[in-house]
Amino acid sequence: MILYATPLSSFCCKVRLAFALKGVTVEERMPPGGYRSQDYRAILVTGRVPGLVDGDFVLGESDAIIEYVDETQPGPDLLPPDPKARARCRVVSRFNDFYIDPPLRALFPELDPRLRSIERVTQRAAELSDRFAELDELVGAGPFLVDRVPTLADCAIAPTLLLAEIILPRLEQPFELGPKLRAWWPRMQEHPVLQRVLNPYRAVSNAWAVSKLAAP
Repeated sequence: MILYATPLSSFCCKVRLAFALKGVTVEERMPPGGYRSQDYRAILVTGRVPGLVDGDFVLGESDAIIEYVDETQPGPDLLPPDPKARARCRVVSRFNDFYIDPPLRALFPELDPRLRSIERVTQRAAELSDRFAELDELVGAGPFLVDRVPTLADCAIAPTLLLAEIILPRLEQPFELGPKLRAWWPRMQEHPVLQRVLNPYRAVSNAWAVSKLAAP
C-alpha cells in the first residue's frame, strides 16, 4: 500500500497514528507535484491528503482510510467491538474534523505578524476553547477517549491538540483543557507506539510555526 501524505497535515498524522497502532507498514510518498496538483488529481480526484492506494483501489478521507485498513489488515482493532463504543469513536473523530479543526485552522494565518488581527485571534481562540470544553463532555472517563486502549478517536484528537498547544501560546491566547482531556493527554504522548509518530510531528509543527512568526 502507498500512503500519499504531507508532513504538516494533521489528517495525515491521524492516519499515521492509526497505522502505528495497527502495526501496518505502508510506503509513504509526497503527492506528485504537491497536493491538488493535476498529477496528484490523476491519482486521487479530490487532490487532498491523505490518499491511500492499495493495488487498483484508491481511497481518500482519513477516517475512511483508517476504517478500511482496520477491516482489511491484521492487528489491534482501531474501533471497539461494541457498537455503541464504535459509534462514539466516530462521533469524536467527526467532532474533531467538523468543529475543532476549522477554528484552529483559521488561526494558521494569524501566526504571520503581518496578517494578524487581535480581534480575529481572540474570537477564534475563544471558539476553539469552547469546542475543547464540549469535547471534554463527549469523551469517556479514560484511560483513553472511548476505550481502555487508543482508538480512532484518540488518533483524531491528538494531532489537533498538539497543534493547538503550539499555536495558541504563540498568539498569547490562554489554553486550558478540561479534566478528562488533561488526564488523557500525557498518556497519549507517553504511549510507546504513538510517541514515535507524535514526536516527529511536534518537531515539524514547531518548525512551521517558527517560520511563520519570523515572516519578514
